[in-house]
Amino acid sequence: MIVKLDFSNAFNCVRRDLILNSVALQTPEIYRLVHAAYTCEPILIFGEHQLRSSEGAQQGDPLGSLEFCEAIRLLLTSLHSAVKVGFMDDLTLSGDLQTVEQVLDARQDTGLQLNQPKCEVITEDFTAVSSSSPLSNFSRITKEMTLLGAPVVKGVAQDCAITQKIDELTRGIDRLSLLHSHSALALIKNSLSMPKLLYLLRTSDCSDNPLLAEFDKTLRSGLSAILNVDINDTQWLQASLPVRNGGLGIRSAEMLAHSAFLASAASTHDLQQSILPDSVKALEDQSVETTEQRWLAMSGSARPATEKQHIQRAWAGPWTG
Repeated sequence: MIVKLDFSNAFNCVRRDLILNSVALQTPEIYRLVHAAYTCEPILIFGEHQLRSSEGAQQGDPLGSLEFCEAIRLLLTSLHSAVKVGFMDDLTLSGDLQTVEQVLDARQDTGLQLNQPKCEVITEDFTAVSSSSPLSNFSRITKEMTLLGAPVVKGVAQDCAITQKIDELTRGIDRLSLLHSHSALALIKNSLSMPKLLYLLRTSDCSDNPLLAEFDKTLRSGLSAILNVDINDTQWLQASLPVRNGGLGIRSAEMLAHSAFLASAASTHDLQQSILPDSVKALEDQSVETTEQRWLAMSGSARPATEKQHIQRAWAGPWTG
């Protein structure tokens, strides 16, 4: 099974002695600074009240994220889980039931408290999770698994993510009717359209998902309402080009999906290999090869040079040139 852990008020609850010990061990060059900031228990003032700050990384500390990560580093490295990935206070682990439950016991030594409604247990068979298990109150997920907001597999999870983006775009376009056309155009271009979808396109292979056409249809309809003109297929194609190529810069999701995913895969490949355990490194990501074949067939161009494959513009060039 896979377990995603979320902690309540994590930065303020992690044990401060763990922060100091971990910093002294891992990054001793900043230990004097951290020691000066936290051993004196800084005073927090709220109105007429004064409190001693004796736990966690102090809010506003520019080193707060580093200090928190150093504090839970020993927890992560000591776990026997086959896969253990941490991003700040979001931890993702995998293993059998016994291994996962041992992880939950180990985190108590850090002072962290689970935010159980936001924790997830992902497996195909929940019969092993008894009512007395610490996992019993976690949200149970089967095929809708996401990791840091990105769908892990195609299907229900990806469809739900794109549908949510379509709903958000629809709601935003409805509200743009209250604004001047120039302001509405700037907002839909720089905030409400592709900027909201790009993270999903770069982290999940959506290139063959038919819902992208629905997203483009909604975007095109909203653009027509803002400009007060009917936009035909040719005009939409030009509008979706970058400004440097004579377009409005309101990109088409269908056109951008291939290049966004391929550029992201190329730029993160080495980092993935350094994070993943040996048992997983041997697995080939078929989605990259499949997306590249679709890109080759649709663009009719050769793939970018190896040293440029991490640049999204290099993949998108044949579509916009």
